[in-house]
Amino acid sequence: GTAERLRGGAWAPLVQGDAVELGDHVRTPAGSRVKLLFRDDSVLTVGEGSELVIDQQVAGATPTSSFSLLAGKMRAVVNERYQAQGAAFEVKSPTAIAGVRGTSFIAGYDRGKDETQVVGLEHMTAVRSVADPQGVNGVLVGPGQSTTVRRGAMPSKPIMLSGAALQLLKTDTTAKEGRNPNASNTPGEPRLPRNPSERA
Repeated sequence: GTAERLRGGAWAPLVQGDAVELGDHVRTPAGSRVKLLFRDDSVLTVGEGSELVIDQQVAGATPTSSFSLLAGKMRAVVNERYQAQGAAFEVKSPTAIAGVRGTSFIAGYDRGKDETQVVGLEHMTAVRSVADPQGVNGVLVGPGQSTTVRRGAMPSKPIMLSGAALQLLKTDTTAKEGRNPNASNTPGEPRLPRNPSERA
């Protein structure tokens, strides 16, 4: 599908190989998904009909990243570097904040319901309400578990999703690997890194 990036007050097409920067908004129309790879090797897959803002991204021994999910769904695969003391990786929606240290999860915000759903995929994901900044009433969501957070409310008790429901969410947040028309590799060959900060 297609994706767009908002920078400097104007939306423009986002194509494979483009860079995204702090403050950029990335959105996808219906039937489209986009995968974002960051310097710390964390990966965000933005589902269709979604909008994400890159608020903060600091690589290093104690990385710090934060993103705002304004609509739709996204999947985060977070590097183990975030297990370090002082490291932080957060995705904030209008109703909830999901924070992790080296794990993966799915978050979705439904504007119509004004509700956020967070689903754990690996390890534990900490979820709190934006109305509870200290996380006093936060919950931990394990693999396959889901919690929802409505505006002004605390996270619901985590429940285990059915296999079908979990698979549907995974499908909604999976982007097929595109092919860069400028790459010299033939189909089926692994693409080699083009610079020292890029992994194979």
